[in-house]
Amino acid sequence: MLLPLGLLLSLAALAALPPEAAARGRGWGSLQPQPQPLGHVRPCEPRDYGQGSVVCVCNATYCDDVPRPRPSPPGVAVMYASNKDGLRFERSELAFDAKGTTRGSNPAFTVTSNVRFQAIIGWGATVTDSTGINLKALSEDARRNLIESYFSEDGIEYNILRIPIGGTDCSTHKYTLHDAPEDAALGNFSLAFEDHEYKLPLLREAREAVPADRPLQLLASAWTAPPWMKTNNDYTGFGFLKTEHYQTWANYHLKFLDAYEAEGFHFWGLTTGNEPMNGVVGPLIRFNSMGWTPFQMRSWVGDYLGPTLRGPDRRASKHADVRILTLDDQRIDLPWWTDIVFSYKNASAYVDGIALHWYTNYFTPLLGLDMSHENHPDKFILGTEASSGFNNWDFRKVILGSWKRAEDYIVDILDDLNHWVTGWMEWSLVLDMEGGPSWSGNFVDTSILVDAENDEFVKQPTFYAIGHFSKFLAPGSVRVKVEPESSQGVRTVAFARQDGATVVIFFNSKDANKTVTVSDVFRGAMQIPLTPRSINTVLYW
Repeated sequence: MLLPLGLLLSLAALAALPPEAAARGRGWGSLQPQPQPLGHVRPCEPRDYGQGSVVCVCNATYCDDVPRPRPSPPGVAVMYASNKDGLRFERSELAFDAKGTTRGSNPAFTVTSNVRFQAIIGWGATVTDSTGINLKALSEDARRNLIESYFSEDGIEYNILRIPIGGTDCSTHKYTLHDAPEDAALGNFSLAFEDHEYKLPLLREAREAVPADRPLQLLASAWTAPPWMKTNNDYTGFGFLKTEHYQTWANYHLKFLDAYEAEGFHFWGLTTGNEPMNGVVGPLIRFNSMGWTPFQMRSWVGDYLGPTLRGPDRRASKHADVRILTLDDQRIDLPWWTDIVFSYKNASAYVDGIALHWYTNYFTPLLGLDMSHENHPDKFILGTEASSGFNNWDFRKVILGSWKRAEDYIVDILDDLNHWVTGWMEWSLVLDMEGGPSWSGNFVDTSILVDAENDEFVKQPTFYAIGHFSKFLAPGSVRVKVEPESSQGVRTVAFARQDGATVVIFFNSKDANKTVTVSDVFRGAMQIPLTPRSINTVLYW
């Protein structure tokens, strides 16, 4: 992550909470899906910490859910709403106006579903060591509920997990997968304790939970090379990969892919390294990092990594389909960074996409996204990291029930989707109630926080903010034209799904009720009521 710059409980909510489960069975186990009545809905169990909205509390015996919507009859739409006042995926039905008319001075939006743009790749987060540590601290039943909240048909249906190659700031110590003295042959390379204890067990459980039509896709990213491969001989600070180890570093990635393949996991993609600019600014960054200039990066990818994964070496052939994503850093680096990398024909031939983080988006214009797409329309753009509480001036890293942080996510996702981005990922999938653990003290907020002492976890408002997109915009959904994108404090984006549904998402940023009109050029018009400070997803077939 980039480093730029009286507890109030609801007595009614507490009374409604199911009895706490006894702390039992800590550790990983085989989680078998529990059958539920068809179409069941379990509402949020709210808890108010006095921070503007509520969290939803889950434990071993209870957790809220959001079953997949079934296709609605012609002329009927299904709507889900979440807001600052505490609604969470509140379901209702709407009807098209047979006359197809609009009303008065309402904000009006027109969907033209045959004018199409980019397709969705997916949604997810990173499986850090902190994720595994916190999940392992829960009882088996509580952990099952957490896994299903993210991955199942009754959850928000994540389909991408980013897997660190070695340690990150969300680890308990600094490490790589070959910390032994210099060894260009990588004879001592091996997966770490953390891979076997924290990452692989979660992947197995997530794979059991995902529906068949949204298979799990894995994306690998390294934060740093082993210190002996670097110019500064350290895990962090101002340092670059030594040129004599360019092939060694490519082979290191291949060994990682081979090791996970042996555990039964094939990777969908690989980034060229987490936040390469961190190793350039050096002393300002206190966690694992390695610097790259775009000129160094294009040479390494074009002449070493690409040929190693997709070259004539038969051992590498099973990874020839692994997509390579470059940058994995901030929007402020667009389009100059990728323009330089793609100007080298060898590198451009191997790189499939651009990975982006959100940490400078609040002062970086969207023009970089549009220019990157225009300059390189054959390269997809994927958001691969975001979190709240990352700034130096964020003295409260975790804010329980912050709707403001949910709205920050909503605005960023809308911006990205309306400017060619194909999906969005949060930073650590799970953290503790303080936003850790983190060896570097780089604590942040995330969408699910674990309270191991009470064998429960809380879903932050950000969980629902992301879910209004991830749940309903399945991979393969294609953005369609909607005009305008914003009107009278209401913002929108629209998609056509592969199952024939049209999805229109509305964000009402105002402290007042709004009624908007949406007109589909093929279906007619409908009136949609939006509560104050709300995110709303509308589907119709």
